[in-house]
Amino acid sequence: MQYQKLIFILALFVLGLGACKDDPCDNLDCGPNGTCNSDTGLCECDPNWAGVTCNTLSPLGYRAQFVGTYSVIETCGTGNDAYDIAISESSTADNAIIINNLFNWGENISATISQNSLDIPNQIADGVTFVGSGNLDGDVLTFTFTVASNGQSDNCQSTATRK
Repeated sequence: MQYQKLIFILALFVLGLGACKDDPCDNLDCGPNGTCNSDTGLCECDPNWAGVTCNTLSPLGYRAQFVGTYSVIETCGTGNDAYDIAISESSTADNAIIINNLFNWGENISATISQNSLDIPNQIADGVTFVGSGNLDGDVLTFTFTVASNGQSDNCQSTATRK
């Protein structure tokens, strides 16, 4: 009988130690953009998020904010225009996008993003040179750019609102 009591007490002791094991996720908050892996004690971030606690947009996350269709109101030295553009992801880099129909031109223009900023490097599309920059604030993209062709140039300011 004493032998059975000893085994019972020993079993309780062993089981009790297992129940007291610390959870590595107890003091780690991964926020709404990730979950804690209880095996590693590290946050596993949702797509487009990064950082120790998944609170930083990754380059892919910033790029995803730009993607969509926008209604553009454009003011240039040669006149005003209203049209739509479509912004899509580019496969050339994690921070690269493609703007289709800028200047109501119907061509693809390459751009890069850094957080909420947009850079249109100097490039030629169908005989017209484009260069400019912009900023995304929520669903509104404001940008300025210059177009040039045959020795003449035009400076434009545009406000694009996501549809």
